[in-house]
Amino acid sequence: MKNKDIPSRVMLEGLGIFHKTYRYLISAKVLDQLEEFEILPCCENLCRFLYNCTETPEQIKLLWRTVINNMGSNPESINVSYVRQIWNEFFQKR
Repeated sequence: MKNKDIPSRVMLEGLGIFHKTYRYLISAKVLDQLEEFEILPCCENLCRFLYNCTETPEQIKLLWRTVINNMGSNPESINVSYVRQIWNEFFQKR
């Protein structure tokens, strides 16, 4: 079977490109949903965490707003562990 006969997704998966592309598309989607914020997630894995732990754009915005408000003047120290902690606290209150 020639490469041109293989569906493009299978080719991309075989090269390990599909998952990378998918991660960046998720990141772009999250950044679009958070465009109203002055401070945005700085890395792809943080965007993926926001996307995977929430169900709606409103939840993403609420979580991100909470993270920013809790960080104060030190937004460069926002990481997945910190966001996970905020997320867990948020659900424990409910």
